[in-house]
Amino acid sequence: MYLWNRAAIAKHWWDIAHKQDKMWIRWIHSYYVKQQHMDSVPVPKQASWMVRKMFEARPLVANMQIQPTGKSMIGQIYHHALTARSKMPWKCIMYQNVARPKATFTMWLLLLDRLLTAERLSKWGIKVDTKCCFCQKYDETREHLFVQCEYARQVWTRVGQWMHIQNFPPTNWIQHQQWLIINSKGKSQNAQVFKMVSTEVTYAIWMERNSRLFEKQSRSWEAIAKEIVYVACVRANPRIFDVIHSFIF
Repeated sequence: MYLWNRAAIAKHWWDIAHKQDKMWIRWIHSYYVKQQHMDSVPVPKQASWMVRKMFEARPLVANMQIQPTGKSMIGQIYHHALTARSKMPWKCIMYQNVARPKATFTMWLLLLDRLLTAERLSKWGIKVDTKCCFCQKYDETREHLFVQCEYARQVWTRVGQWMHIQNFPPTNWIQHQQWLIINSKGKSQNAQVFKMVSTEVTYAIWMERNSRLFEKQSRSWEAIAKEIVYVACVRANPRIFDVIHSFIF
């Protein structure tokens, strides 16, 4: 959605650069462009938010050949920008993941480092207790909460044993993410099971964290692991049903 909105704004910039048949375009040329070259016009600081965004969208259509007929102009800009963007190395974790949508969304936020951990909130100047609600020893960061904390590692280990995974997750975020990617790649049944279960583990840890902080209720890691296994068995599609039900918890 963000990229599509940028493409829509960039389309207006293309109109400003190539058309002068509308009143609003002539107005922008009169007040802001003033016979300057379109590539070198500075972003007008006194202009409205929308006008500034149109000027800032200039790089999106730079050196791009847009066909005014056929495919919609916004669509052309969008697909050009989409192709130019580097692919996320963890896209295999998200692709065809049969975990619950809310769990998949949480995993997506985690991979983008957008979950509102205590570390991120404190960086914004919000006063919060920065200690991990599980161990009360270390600051709550993405790396600690999902990788290093003993509570999270117990959950990962128990669920990993259930899936017969021997290489348990490492203790830093970069290696942990690489571990997720390696085990999620491919179309094998094991890869499909792993990406679903790892997504549900991530969601369960995050929800338990929220429950402890906001509802003052807590559960043991054994209960969390058992719930993850139950959800995985229910969510299993026909392709991985036999595999996941062959595991013994």
